[in-house]
Amino acid sequence: MKWLIVCIAIIVLALVIINFQNIADFFSVGNSPESQHLFNFSGYRLYSRSPMEEAVKTPVYPNEQALKDIFYNKSVYRIRLAFIPNESINGYYGVVSYGLAVKMPIIIQNKTGKSVIIESFPVNSTEEAKSYSSPRGPIILMLPPWQSNRTAVTIDGYLILLEGSSFDETNRDYFDLDLAADKLILTLMEQYETSGG
Repeated sequence: MKWLIVCIAIIVLALVIINFQNIADFFSVGNSPESQHLFNFSGYRLYSRSPMEEAVKTPVYPNEQALKDIFYNKSVYRIRLAFIPNESINGYYGVVSYGLAVKMPIIIQNKTGKSVIIESFPVNSTEEAKSYSSPRGPIILMLPPWQSNRTAVTIDGYLILLEGSSFDETNRDYFDLDLAADKLILTLMEQYETSGG
């Protein structure tokens, strides 16, 4: 009986090793690679939920350089991902937060040479989130459609608002908050290579 268990364990381990890249791809942002868009950044294979050609159209207010100035500042040691909790949309926040938590440290490390801590926490309002933001700890606040009438990335001091005007996924496998999050990532990366997907 022990030999049978050992054999099964060896077979499972061999299958995991053989398929490691596919397994890593699946868990890299929480969705199957078929529904994502692959890009390469400094040797890392990363995925976005929204098409990059759509995400790049998302506006950044006041401008993209202001976003880079905040995150490329070498005094940044922590980035906090904030959301205003709501049971009906917490899952959306989780998907977006996970993608940002995976990609932001890679980009910041590559661009500044420094490691950053990524944290996620709930807030009661935009004002509360802004009160926690600082040059050393910018806050990224994800706003739901009823708090935003547009899809954009908006900078307010050291508070970065990810605004999504809709959570509708009709005829697409992403929502507007994905566009804003992916625009943030693409802006900070500056250069990347697409790989299909």
